[in-house]
Amino acid sequence: MSRLRRGTGRVIAAGFATAALAVLAACGSSSTAGSVSGAGTPAAGQTSPAAANSQAGNTQVTAALAKAAQPITSWPGIKKIANPASVKGKKIMLVPLISQVAILNGMIQSEADALKHLGAQPTICDGKGNPMTIATCLQQAQAAKDFAVVTNFVAYQMVPNSFDSLAASGTKVLIGGDTPVPGKTYNPNIKFFDISSSLTPLFSDEADAVVADKGSNAGVLWLVQTDTPNQQQAGQNGIDHLKSICPACQVTTLTFTTANVGNLASQVSAQLVSHPNISVLVSPVDSFVAPAWQGVQSSGFATKVEVISTGSDLDGLQRVASGQEAHDFGASALYDGYAELNGLMQQLAGEPVDPALNVTRDFTKANVGSLKLTQAEYGTADWFGNNSFVNQYYKAWGAA
Repeated sequence: MSRLRRGTGRVIAAGFATAALAVLAACGSSSTAGSVSGAGTPAAGQTSPAAANSQAGNTQVTAALAKAAQPITSWPGIKKIANPASVKGKKIMLVPLISQVAILNGMIQSEADALKHLGAQPTICDGKGNPMTIATCLQQAQAAKDFAVVTNFVAYQMVPNSFDSLAASGTKVLIGGDTPVPGKTYNPNIKFFDISSSLTPLFSDEADAVVADKGSNAGVLWLVQTDTPNQQQAGQNGIDHLKSICPACQVTTLTFTTANVGNLASQVSAQLVSHPNISVLVSPVDSFVAPAWQGVQSSGFATKVEVISTGSDLDGLQRVASGQEAHDFGASALYDGYAELNGLMQQLAGEPVDPALNVTRDFTKANVGSLKLTQAEYGTADWFGNNSFVNQYYKAWGAA
């Protein structure tokens, strides 16, 4: 996560978005499809104001994406904690929503390694995407009188009673990847590592890539996941951003939930057949590219459509290397884990927990060729640049 770019001071939490977009399947509703928007076609020999604006934006976003594709050499958001608390000898449980999701597993493993370095005694309890299993994990932490618990993309509303009981017992609880409800009062031992502001700019990156690659003539099939309000709103914001920089682009939206991903291939196929001008498919995360691509193939669009996604897991980067995926915006699971653990260290020190602050790298066929695409590398920062943040965080925690 390399850069504050586009002159806005924005930083992107791709890894966190990836996890948030890939889970909570049981909470979804049925899929729908179909809205199309866009400007009309100018008269022959004329260039519409919308197209002119899009062409100007094309130059700007192309430059921004070229910068985003560079290796990461500077990691933001690392500041010293004034009076860091010691976790030496403390039992700390880490609870990922579901460890089968690559970004979640990578984050939790990096947090466990960091806690061991700090002298703590970490345990990992896989939530397996099941509220009952998650509740059992929290109950075990309470029975063991764990010093702290960090959950990873487990929404408070999934097991509110278990969270409240654990916090009331004296355990510090950091809920990572969820957003506190405005106006709601939580137990003082509960804090949030908030990622809500990260989703919108991530999808704006995807919109920029559409314009950079296809200009004002883009026909776009945009997949919007609706498992949570944050996901749905972020997807819509990405579409709105695309319209703002490319008013002439034709956008077809296809909404779906993780619970109904089995229908995604047929829905994608139907939309492509109905809208033959589509040349770009935008996915919220790599996890959904494979089923969506089945629909691309069955509709006969495999040579007509490019794919833009986020997550940069191994499968995603292998698709980029093969030319199947044009852009994959991703973040280091290793860095994301340290950033989330930093939230716990801030909480234990009595400091406010900063929201997620991460940046992404844009992976394209031009920059993945030099990378070693193996699962082992996914757990490092090698795809992204360097791991200088590790010692920077230890210094921030007074443990260097």
